[in-house]
Amino acid sequence: MAEHTGSSGATVGAASELLGVTVRTLHHWDAIGLAAPSARTPAGYRLYTDDDLARLERVVAYRDAGLSLEAIRAVLDGEAADGVVALLSEQRERIAQRIRELECLEANLARLSLAHERGVLLGDAEQRELFGARWDPASAQGARERWGGSPQWAQFAERSVRRGREEWRSLSRGFTRCRMSLPPPWHAAWSLVRRRPTDSLTGIASSSPSSSR
Repeated sequence: MAEHTGSSGATVGAASELLGVTVRTLHHWDAIGLAAPSARTPAGYRLYTDDDLARLERVVAYRDAGLSLEAIRAVLDGEAADGVVALLSEQRERIAQRIRELECLEANLARLSLAHERGVLLGDAEQRELFGARWDPASAQGARERWGGSPQWAQFAERSVRRGREEWRSLSRGFTRCRMSLPPPWHAAWSLVRRRPTDSLTGIASSSPSSSR
């Protein structure tokens, strides 16, 4: 169907282009009585008058501000004349809360991404302080190169995100107690783990009692 425009108003297609909304949206607003064209061309096409377009502009403005269609109807029909500021303030607070939630989500995503890249979310100095002076912070990179992409590495990264400094300290103390309780052959193997954790699995396996059977 060809679109028509005239001095008395704009057709649905013309109004759609003017306001930057779809024809389907205008039809919906018409169907629910929110904003309807009030004139017709001689050929029977419905037209939005200047007043109709002005109402549509207000609908679009409040919709872009996040108000529901029912709230917009109340504002435009004067049913919420005394509460417009309150409605807008409530919407601002909802948006502010959503922004805070998204910022938190972004921070969590950044931390998880870094954990997948580094494994241990501690600075080099913190790692040496917690794991011992002989600890090599670069070993985590070696572990990622070797095990990155595996389910085990993903699980390690996910747990690393939730671990704080004190939990790492507790784990380090646990490792130390475990190492000190091992018999001599395993004591040496555990020292290897602390020096070169990414290269130690083979050494540990070859040092185990079961490997010599």
